[in-house]
Amino acid sequence: MMQSLFLVLAFYGAYFFIIRRRQFDFVSVGFFSQLIYFMPGFYGYVTNPYYPSNIPSIPIFSETYTAWDMALAATILTGSLYRPANGLTWPDIKTSNAFDFSLIFTIIFSLSAELYLGGGSFLSADKFEVLQNATRFSLLFGAATQIGLVAFAIQGKFKKLIIPLAGVSVLLYAGFRNDFALASIAAATFAARRNGIWVFAKPHFFLALISFVGFLFLYKAFLGSYRADRWADFYANLDPQTFVQMSVLTSEPFLTQSILNDVLIRNLSLPPASILYSLFAAIPLISPLVGLNRLPAQFDFQEQLFPNLSYGVASNIYAYFYATLGWAGIVVFILVHCLALVCVSRWLGSIKSSTARLGLLSVGAYLAFFIHRNDLANAFLQMNRPLIALLVVWILSRYLDWPMRQRSVVASAPPIR
Repeated sequence: MMQSLFLVLAFYGAYFFIIRRRQFDFVSVGFFSQLIYFMPGFYGYVTNPYYPSNIPSIPIFSETYTAWDMALAATILTGSLYRPANGLTWPDIKTSNAFDFSLIFTIIFSLSAELYLGGGSFLSADKFEVLQNATRFSLLFGAATQIGLVAFAIQGKFKKLIIPLAGVSVLLYAGFRNDFALASIAAATFAARRNGIWVFAKPHFFLALISFVGFLFLYKAFLGSYRADRWADFYANLDPQTFVQMSVLTSEPFLTQSILNDVLIRNLSLPPASILYSLFAAIPLISPLVGLNRLPAQFDFQEQLFPNLSYGVASNIYAYFYATLGWAGIVVFILVHCLALVCVSRWLGSIKSSTARLGLLSVGAYLAFFIHRNDLANAFLQMNRPLIALLVVWILSRYLDWPMRQRSVVASAPPIR
């Protein structure tokens, strides 16, 4: 019964957001992201983490469908209650030359510092070596690259876009796809909000959308084949007869939803105080000052549910809130999540500062999409990164803006006769 309700909500929600609501914003993105991350619900099974390359074989618990149904229904209801007026769109984002130069400088400097301090390990083919030797500059580099992709793409500054595109190529080679995915979601949402959801029906936008979906499912297979020089494995993923089995059924949602499934089956619990730790962990530099350890803030499910795995698994925000506060926790998270998506969407139409709206685009993309694969502490930490990068760029641009204005005034002054 719960699976049937899930299917009804999924298909009705898609019809509602595409045909009836039409106004596209982060509430819409949140719903379609749920369809991606709740994808195992269409199949009826989740992956066994000990055999991630096998076809999903663990039946989905009825209460797992209940959690998904609650989330889908709440997002559809939110979209029904919050409908921006026709003609009310998000204003243009316009950045100054000083801001653009500061952003490009931050990208180049942070990558150079990371390569120098990390001894070049950032470009290692071994991701564990990359993670072990990464410095804070790698986080700044990724966040600044993400901001650059969004800022330059939506303004049509294609010459300046070359730098963040080169940066994201480095990130993808190093095994990090999040910043590229978030930038793509933010830019696509901005375009669809200004031009309507049917903008994706235009040939170039449709091709970009299909390419992005393919990227989500094929990136890991492509990178693994490239590094190991085993292209036969990658080509097997492209075979229409095996694509669903090798690329879709072994994708991340089938693995992350196994966390929620197991937490509900075992009724796993965590101290509710871990939410407070997460809130402290979200504030830069506060945790060390007050003597908090990051570990209590994290949902360390892997050792409890799947010990002795040879790889790391992303988390699950619904599992985290169930483990800390039970079903009340899931309800609270769903309500706060929907409210946050509405607030970000509204603020993007009312706040005048282009810098602030770039930050909102990044936060909105994360809240709508990637929050489904994290616990609360990591979600706050990852949303902080582009905001900190924007602060760095803004401070640099303020120092550059004054001399640039002075030169402009001097250049425009009438000649002395």
